[in-house]
Amino acid sequence: MTVTRPRLTWCFVCCLGTFAPLSATLAQSDSAQLRSTQQLANPPPATTARARAITITIAPDSASAVSRPVAWQAESVACSVLNPNPPERLTLSDVLERVLCKSPVLRQALASVQEQQAAVDLAGNTFRPRFNATAEIDGNRIPNSSINSVDSSVLASFNLSWVLFDFGLRNANLEQARQTLAAAMATQDSSTLVTLTETLRIYVEALSVWGRLDALREAEAAANQSATIAQARYDAQIGSLSEKLQAQTALAQAILDRTRSDGQWQSSRGALAVAMGLAVQTSIGMADVESAFPALDEMPAVELLLTQAKTAHPRIRGLRAEVSALHARLDAVRADGNGSVSLSGTAAASRALGSGNGATDHNLGGSIVVSIPLFNGPEQRARAAQVQAQIYGRQAQLESVERELDTEVWRSAQQVRTETESLVAARQLLTSALLSHQVALGRYKAGVGSLLELLTAQTALANARAQLHEAKLANVQSRIRLTLVSGRLGLGANSAAQKK
Repeated sequence: MTVTRPRLTWCFVCCLGTFAPLSATLAQSDSAQLRSTQQLANPPPATTARARAITITIAPDSASAVSRPVAWQAESVACSVLNPNPPERLTLSDVLERVLCKSPVLRQALASVQEQQAAVDLAGNTFRPRFNATAEIDGNRIPNSSINSVDSSVLASFNLSWVLFDFGLRNANLEQARQTLAAAMATQDSSTLVTLTETLRIYVEALSVWGRLDALREAEAAANQSATIAQARYDAQIGSLSEKLQAQTALAQAILDRTRSDGQWQSSRGALAVAMGLAVQTSIGMADVESAFPALDEMPAVELLLTQAKTAHPRIRGLRAEVSALHARLDAVRADGNGSVSLSGTAAASRALGSGNGATDHNLGGSIVVSIPLFNGPEQRARAAQVQAQIYGRQAQLESVERELDTEVWRSAQQVRTETESLVAARQLLTSALLSHQVALGRYKAGVGSLLELLTAQTALANARAQLHEAKLANVQSRIRLTLVSGRLGLGANSAAQKK
């Protein structure tokens, strides 16, 4: 059985004329509170949803030369002037422009910010007096009465109600709304980071498949050249049938590998087109690795990145704002049990229609209402304990996220170092593979080398080209990922163009 405790409230209604000094004293004691809360009720434009815009700084590259801060919203000027047809060779800047303008996740985050901004405005309005005007026309007639007349009257009134003092309840509610707005803005930034990370993954995957397809096309051309030479040697009765068949087998394998890679490219191309808000069958092409990515600034020290992540990362800012909002809610719960002092006033006029004199009655009234809740201690303590438990939970979640960010930033920094060294090794591997292929091809043409030696050199060259392409991609991706993991939305705008 559930027992509901009655909540009793004592209200002291005082005539405004009799207790005018009391009203003045209460107004003076609460004047500082009203001034501060009125300032909070009208926050500066920088914190409003209309002024809030996600800015992504993209460095110039050889493809699109994008170098400007942009408000990435569907109705913004930057999004409205986008060319509906993508360029022939897509860079990461081109993809980001379309993804951020058309992302439903970011539109949802922006709507949440606008909704919470409205909640801040509503909380600020509680400090202002409320006015209400009413008009009423009454008519009364008694059936079967000997007096065949209708009694009617007109009543107009104007009411005023204003909470003068509430022990900080409105202040706490307004602070909670403002902190919730800050959390919503941090969520908007976090959604942008997630969108950037996912876009980077899709773009790098498509560019990887595109580069692998180019390498396999070159390998197919080399295998076709070897098959032509082997056929010519066989026709001239210089080469053997075994060499001819080996060359044809290598060509068939190269064609098979290129066909499979082409299928993978079609899948990746479709995923990239959908992410940009285009039709899945849209034909697109990829830029070279050297011009596909924006220029990146030099990476700061890992210690600095760790510090920045703990102070500026959107997930950290959002959780801290949620903790502050819960503290404000706890203050509101405690203030709610202390009562309030409010002012009310009424000005009314009434007139009876159809009467002989037609006189109008006027009525002015005012009162100060002191409301004090009684016997609500258990309820208030339970509500406060509930909010306190939520604060402990958010603080534990904040510590968990800080540890997670430390691990992610450290892992990403080590990945950058590894991929940078791998890129150097991949360049050396390609240089050796090119020399080996040239020597093997010359020896086979001169008749002193075997076809197996040439085919082995061709395979090594194709693998070296593919590994260099993957190393370039992994190097740039790891650097951008480190930027995003540390919570920075800017991709760099001051460094020189990205070198090979």
